[in-house]
Parts: sequence; C-alpha cells; structure tokens
Amino acid sequence: MFSYPLISIIVPVYKVEPYLRKCVDSIIAQTYTNLEIILVDDGSPDNCGKICDEYAKKDGRVRIVHKDNGGLSDARNVGIETANGDCITFVDSDDYVSADYVKYLYDLMLRYDADISSCNYLPVREDGVAIKSSDSLTEDKFYNKEKFKEMFSIMLYEENTTIYDPAWSKLYKKTLFVDIRFPKGKLFEDVRTVPQLLHKSERVIFGKEKHYFYQIRQNSIITQNFSEKNYDFINAIEEMCQFISSHYVGLEKPCTRRYISAQIRVLRQLIESKDFDKNEANLLRKKILKDSKGLLFDEKIPKRDKCAIFTLLLGIRLFSVSWNIYAKFTNRK
Repeated sequence: MFSYPLISIIVPVYKVEPYLRKCVDSIIAQTYTNLEIILVDDGSPDNCGKICDEYAKKDGRVRIVHKDNGGLSDARNVGIETANGDCITFVDSDDYVSADYVKYLYDLMLRYDADISSCNYLPVREDGVAIKSSDSLTEDKFYNKEKFKEMFSIMLYEENTTIYDPAWSKLYKKTLFVDIRFPKGKLFEDVRTVPQLLHKSERVIFGKEKHYFYQIRQNSIITQNFSEKNYDFINAIEEMCQFISSHYVGLEKPCTRRYISAQIRVLRQLIESKDFDKNEANLLRKKILKDSKGLLFDEKIPKRDKCAIFTLLLGIRLFSVSWNIYAKFTNRK
C-alpha cells in the first residue's frame, strides 16, 4: 500500500503575534496530513512563544524550537536541522496558505518526479483583500537540467519574478539542503539561496495555481522607511547574478537587467522616503545609466524597466512622477 512521506513545514516566528494564529491554523487544516509542523520561536519578545506552545499541546504534529534571536536565516536553518521529513516547505509566519497547499505541491513533485515544486501566490493586504498584480505564470512550467539556462534567463528577465525568488511557496526534497543553508545575518536571503537550490536540482516544476497568500505588512522589510539596509537588496541580487553567470554561460545580459532592476527599485524607495537625499539619488541614477547601456535595445527587457531608464535620462523628477503614475494604475509598491 502506498504511504505518503512525512513533510516538514518550517515556520520562523518573530514579532508576528497578530498574524500567527491565522498562519498556523491554515497549516493545521491541510488536506495532506502526514506533516511535521516546526515552529521556530526566534526569541520573539511578544506572546508568540506562548502561542506556539498552545498549538503544540493541541496538535501532536506541532514541534516547537525556542531559541535566542538570530534572524530569519538562522531560524530557517535551525528548522532544517530539526526536520525529520523527506521534504521541506517554508511558510512565513505572517502569511497563510490554502488547505490544499501541501497536497498541490506534493502532487506536482510526484507527477513530474521533481526535486522542487512551486505554486503561484496571491499578494493580500492585512484586511485580506487581494492586491492586483501582474501574473507571469499562466501555465505550469517544467524544467529539467537541459532547460535550466532557459529557466534562469526567464527568472532574470521577468518583470514579476516573485514565483522564482522566494523560499516560501515551494516544496524541496530535503537532500538538497545537505550542503546549503541560508546566509545568517543578511537580508534578502532568499535570492542568495534559492538559485543554489534550483541549480542543484535535476527537475523543477512551477505550478500556476495560487495556494500561498503573501501578506503585505506596513512594517515589513520591503515597506519600511529607507535606510542603508535597502542597499543590501542590490548586493543580494549581485551575488545571485554572480552565482548564475558562473554556472550558465551567456546570461550576462539578463543578469545585468536584473541588477539594473534592483537598482531602480532602491532608487524609487530612496526618492519616496521622508529623508530623501537628492545627491545620493543622483549618484545612484548615474550608476544606473552607466550600467544600463544597451539595455534599451534589448527586446526582452520589460517595458517598465525601459521606461524607467528612459525617464532617468531626463532626470530624477520625471522618473518619480512617471513611477507614481505607473504605481497608481498597477497597484504596485
């Protein structure tokens, strides 16, 4: 008789008291039941630790790890080292998933004999209302080793890369983590780590169905006021591009596109911040224009990026006005 393998769901927990119960409830309600639910309390100063303990008493599948605060990467790594499952998936503790989240990912993995399976996601506000967003994944996309260069090229060129980058929304065979961990103490750890996991795989399947609900919080990393930490996103993308280009020859141009896109994002955040420094913004503008030579004539570059580069040629003010108009009509942050 066929038996379903144990799947470990790793949930890093830190200062998410208003959201934690909704997250864990959605995991406990999974139609795929052979689960190990690992809640890693990363030294949370609120009542998250107590809430985790409550769930452990209610459901024998819930395991708790209480530890000193070490950041998201450290919490995920502890979860990986604690996991007993044949497969691992990550759910951020301020997000939630559909009842068929694990079943969908496992069925995809089984059907395609994949090492990683992924589902689509839906961005939602804190009140549960869905946020309009472009959706580049309208059909299932399967890649074997021979097509990985194509996969990474799409990942680097796509305007909406969220289906590729994050650690969440994916199911991994645990063996992939034998020699791979998330970088402790760094932000945007997913874009530094997920490409390594994809590269190490033999087959990857991206499913079009949306089973992960990504909650946009006002105090999340991507919505906080501008600081030096914002530049770490550029550094993370640079590391990702260096890794990809070192393994796949001929992806220099898409790597440049993704790097420029990261710089444009940080410039936008700088301009929209309360402590906007015009001199700092102009320095970044000049760097973008220098690095983006030739990209305006690349037909694969998203129109959004081409428009951003073109308006930057005419100055910061036009870029800012143009982006605000674009954001208004696309509901983008």
